Amino acid sequence: MNAIKVTIDWKKLRKSLGQIENARDRLAHGIWLKHKTLKEPTLQVIKGSYPPTPGAKTIKARIEPQAMPVPLSDLRTITHNIGVVTVVIENLGQQISGQLPP
Repeated sequence: MNAIKVTIDWKKLRKSLGQIENARDRLAHGIWLKHKTLKEPTLQVIKGSYPPTPGAKTIKARIEPQAMPVPLSDLRTITHNIGVVTVVIENLGQQISGQLPP
């Protein structure tokens, strides 16, 4: 296995995968709402904590959930990035399999 060489920046790939995993989990497992006054899809955040106003003491999202509008352009960016990383991983697999003995 030491003889296998690939042309990939492992740190960059790891960082990208972490970001995409987080976005994908929110997309797939998040609580999505159609807000009465907003046109964008809205993600109901129930984990973590946040300040209700800038500089205020943070509150737990489980106690007071936060509604976050998510523009369609952000959703398109997430799906695009998932596709890009998928292609990188497929290319990585081809680089590795091309160097393995039959």
